[in-house]
Amino acid sequence: MTTALKALGELQERYARCAVELPSPPAPEALWVGVLLEIAGVRLLVAVTDLEAIIETPVTTRVPGTRPWVLGIAAHQGGLLPVFCGDGLFEQRLQGGGCESTAW
Repeated sequence: MTTALKALGELQERYARCAVELPSPPAPEALWVGVLLEIAGVRLLVAVTDLEAIIETPVTTRVPGTRPWVLGIAAHQGGLLPVFCGDGLFEQRLQGGGCESTAW
């Protein structure tokens, strides 16, 4: 048994002396991924890393005393989300009602 282990050790040493080091792999190319969305006619390019989720417009509950562009709050995954009117945030008026922008 000792001779077999000794032979394996010698074989390992011999191959280690003949071994060529592998080249380093090239550094991975940094990619930026974004989502193009439009709010009130304004196109926005947002990094995917800045988004947690994209959801359908939820049912909202108005909050008394807030600005007209604050549509309310909505329940989402056990928490509350503020919901804003994009037109009001970008200081535009909606045709036919809806939120109206006022000076902040």
